[in-house]
Amino acid sequence: MRVRCIANDVDKLPNSMVKKRLAESINREGADENLVVDSIYIVLAVDRWGDGGIRVYLHTVEESDYPYPYPIEMFEVIDSSVPKGWCMVFGQQPLMMGIKRLSFPEWANDDSFYERLVDGDEAAIAIYKHRKME
Repeated sequence: MRVRCIANDVDKLPNSMVKKRLAESINREGADENLVVDSIYIVLAVDRWGDGGIRVYLHTVEESDYPYPYPIEMFEVIDSSVPKGWCMVFGQQPLMMGIKRLSFPEWANDDSFYERLVDGDEAAIAIYKHRKME
């Protein structure tokens, strides 16, 4: 799965309702310097957030041991094929069941996987690095 960045600043998005929703969950003003407009990124996970929106996880900081979540509205999906071996997990939404997460199995099936990555858990980082290279 690959996406092309179409905006790196929430304020530049055309839909005012989307901007309002994202402003409540993103604490940043101005452009995200880690995202380059027109660049193509490999998606490492897709996750539904509490604000109802979808985030794609991209490895945009080379020195980092984990990817960063970005609102799907900042991208155009240019290759929607799901990598072999990925899993889709469902979860309860306010009014129905819905897609919760799509990623490699270790992440898709573990609600704490991303937090462990960010916290520097060596086992999670090893899995992530292996899966990122696939």
